[in-house]
Amino acid sequence: IIVSMVVNKINHTGIERFLEEWSDTAVKGCLFQMHTPVKGLQYNDELWPGWELRDRIIDKLIRLKKEKYGDFIGVPTYVLEMMKSDRCREITRDCLFKQETFCLDPQGRRKRPCMMGPLADCERCGCVLPFHLKALESKKLMFREMFMNIKRKVGQRVFN
Repeated sequence: IIVSMVVNKINHTGIERFLEEWSDTAVKGCLFQMHTPVKGLQYNDELWPGWELRDRIIDKLIRLKKEKYGDFIGVPTYVLEMMKSDRCREITRDCLFKQETFCLDPQGRRKRPCMMGPLADCERCGCVLPFHLKALESKKLMFREMFMNIKRKVGQRVFN
């Protein structure tokens, strides 16, 4: 089991508490994504952290991953870095998730352009999947991910 937290302007201060609570369970890890504004949503302003706070939140996740939680934070560092304001729009503008996957609504109908639906603000997308897919598209990053997975598996056998 892996749990996920959608981080927004209201709950971002609870990231460490969330990690502490789940790290002492049988959960294998935690994923993090940022709030994606949805056109017409009444609470967009209250939830969207803005670019500056979003970057600080991502920096905090990277620091927590390096200093305390390691792979328990299931989003690779380079994927988190791609979600920062100086790089993310390049990825969301040419979204691989939207191009290569399909999603269904609860009635089994195709949901477009992605699982966020037609009213999602793609420019401010906080879903981790487009960034992870972009990272996997890069051979260098794919080999790095493969190496890190092998290293983790070997380490588990040695220490377990």
